[in-house]
Amino acid sequence: MKGNSNRRLAIEILIAILLFVIYLFLYLGISFDAKYAKTVYNLTNENWYIVDTTDLDPEEDLTTSSHVTDNMTTIGLDRGKTIILATKLPNELFVSPCMQFNVAALAVRVYYDGNEIYSYGTEDYEAGRFVGKQCCRISIPAEAVGKNVCIEYRSTRQGKNINHSSTFYGEASDVFKAYLQQRRFPLFAGTFLVIFGLMLIITLPLMSRKSELKIDMIFHGLLLFDSGIYFLSYNNLMQYYVTNNWWLTTMEYLSLFMIPFLVQGTVLFNRYVRQKGMSKFMFFFDLSLPVVTMILHCLGISHMYNFLTIAHVFIILQGAYSLFVMVRQLRYFNRHHGSEDVLQNGERAANAIMIGVNCLTCSSVFDVVFWYVLEKLGYRVVHVVNGVFSIMGSLILVACIVLSYFYHVIANENEKEIRGALEGIAFNDILTQISNRAHCEQVMEELTREQRTCIVISLDLDHLKQVNDNLGHQIGDKMISGFAELLRQVFVMPLLLGRMGGDEFIVILDGDDVARCERLLYQLTDYMNSANAQLTMYSYSASWGYAGSYEVADGHIQKTYMLADERMYRMKEEHHAMDEKLRMEEIKTVAMQEIIKRTEEGEE
Repeated sequence: MKGNSNRRLAIEILIAILLFVIYLFLYLGISFDAKYAKTVYNLTNENWYIVDTTDLDPEEDLTTSSHVTDNMTTIGLDRGKTIILATKLPNELFVSPCMQFNVAALAVRVYYDGNEIYSYGTEDYEAGRFVGKQCCRISIPAEAVGKNVCIEYRSTRQGKNINHSSTFYGEASDVFKAYLQQRRFPLFAGTFLVIFGLMLIITLPLMSRKSELKIDMIFHGLLLFDSGIYFLSYNNLMQYYVTNNWWLTTMEYLSLFMIPFLVQGTVLFNRYVRQKGMSKFMFFFDLSLPVVTMILHCLGISHMYNFLTIAHVFIILQGAYSLFVMVRQLRYFNRHHGSEDVLQNGERAANAIMIGVNCLTCSSVFDVVFWYVLEKLGYRVVHVVNGVFSIMGSLILVACIVLSYFYHVIANENEKEIRGALEGIAFNDILTQISNRAHCEQVMEELTREQRTCIVISLDLDHLKQVNDNLGHQIGDKMISGFAELLRQVFVMPLLLGRMGGDEFIVILDGDDVARCERLLYQLTDYMNSANAQLTMYSYSASWGYAGSYEVADGHIQKTYMLADERMYRMKEEHHAMDEKLRMEEIKTVAMQEIIKRTEEGEE
């Protein structure tokens, strides 16, 4: 059994790896278009020089200035300090020449021939507001082609690094395409995660009844949506959807701070995860980070960036805790896998989710550690990392969610089958295989709540006691089951067909068609007469009474049944009276036959 379990687990892991490899090949297949490479220059590989002034002669020879060499790609600045860099643009004509590069926490001004042609962040910095990320897109004057251009950087944070990676220059449309091509992985993955997450969030409430709404799956959708927003914001791609700088920075940091909380939600609300430990505490502990920081941020007390280190600590703690829960969950599953547990597929679904969640958290922890290492080494993190490990972890989580969904479907089908079997045992009469008294009363309560208009028929099987006393209970049981079969043949698709106990039966018909009800009862009489023609030990006879729900106050079905029951007993009394009359006539006949016999014997 364990060998089969291990093989199944290996197959599941291979499926997840295969999905990821397919995605990776698709990504690698979208190579950088050669057309863009010919029309777009990457000024990272050009010569940048440190100059003293922005009022630079466009024709000045820059080789006399300090050169920013390839092994000095990053320059650290104290808060408020500025540095001016200059480069000579390629001598190639474009219809709409454009320069584009990314900055973070830097106020930027671009000059040509002493005139400012672009500015970002200066007003915010001077007003004391936070200066976030920006993809600077500068339209270059036609006369500046082949001339010197200056960029003035002012640091808005202590020890801020300046990096010239991915500074594109060329035709505006091609620069835009090249920028997106360079970030095709986070663009494709982030957009996919946002759409997939929204689909989960929107469709699950519509597909599930309120009582069966899977909260953990809602958290899956929120986690994927939040991760997609973060990857797009982190890589300066959300600015094509949102132009307000405050919202851009808020979305980036809030989506990052929400990740530990949403990860914990997938663990806490998964009903198949048995080893939850401190999940509730961790859930509210992780929730405190985005709530508190957002309040302080909106009130202008402190920017969310100031809590970045705390957020990284939260991510590391959440990663460690999720790993601990997953290990305990897998150990529990392996210990109990040999048993025939009806929730076995639910456990597999939980395991798949835990593996996916841990891939995301572990890759996020790796990105955090890598981030700090690169900061110490002096590299601009966004260019070097781009959160690529977290993106991979998110895509693996998507594969695990899909795998988990199939296990959930199987588990739900198993539960429905078992629930149906248990309900059959609890609500079916064993002898007749129609509804028992408990189910009949439940159905009548439901019909009362729904205010259904219906006709209730109360039936009583005559002479059952005499059959039991004279022929035995085995024949009596056969008589009961045979009568139930006659009822099934006559009353097709009623609202209810059941045995209330002993010789009492109930039928509920939809609507208020009394004529139909009487036709069916006459048909039942014909069916009983036909059956009696083939019986020798006993014969079928029944008493009945019917009433409509419109005959009682508030349409109460149980009161309607009581009224029908009263009418049934009137018919039963008539049958008893008739039986008594027949019995007396039979006694008289027997007595007369006896007198005649004796008279004949006397004459002889």
